Amino acid sequence: SSLWQITGALVVSNAASGALNIASDGTVPDSSLASGVAADSAGIITLSGTNSSLIITGTASVGGAGSGEFSILNGASVSIGSDLNIGETAGGSGNVDIEGASGTLFIGGNLNMGAGGPAQLTVGPNATVMLDNGGINAGPNATLNLFAAIDPLFQKGGTLNVKTTQTQNFPAYVSDASFVLNAGVTYTLNTPVILGASQFAIGTGNSAPCV
Repeated sequence: SSLWQITGALVVSNAASGALNIASDGTVPDSSLASGVAADSAGIITLSGTNSSLIITGTASVGGAGSGEFSILNGASVSIGSDLNIGETAGGSGNVDIEGASGTLFIGGNLNMGAGGPAQLTVGPNATVMLDNGGINAGPNATLNLFAAIDPLFQKGGTLNVKTTQTQNFPAYVSDASFVLNAGVTYTLNTPVILGASQFAIGTGNSAPCV
């Protein structure tokens, strides 16, 4: 039940290497989060354990001009009041991984991925990802590995690797997105509009435009 209260920004790895571990019911509230800010920097953030939490009222950035890694494990929870940016700066990269029972990620704004460098989000089988007021803006370097469905408003761009049978709702639209389905997976996509160069790659990777 330790509490580390930060009134300003939390920066993990500005110009070198840095790591932050939150475990055993620890809580860290702060206004904004950034990891791997400058070139050649590397920031690693790990949350682990039920009731361990990170509460961010503003924006979180994983991977600026450097590399960032953010792991939410074994029931930990993260709440972000505004946008989550992953790999948004050229030359950098970002990786967010939610694994273990009942891990949660709440995003109050948009999930922005891969506009600059490689960006990856992995949603484990028992994880929950919710977007409240935004949607997914995925650039050409963005990859989502979905072992469970997520709760977004729209999907624009990027590649979704659908790992298990699931139903995904995009109440607004899908645009310029690629859906790659593992062999044996049944995937139901509910959306009113499919735009742009969206496509499915099924089983062996043979692709066809969405219709």
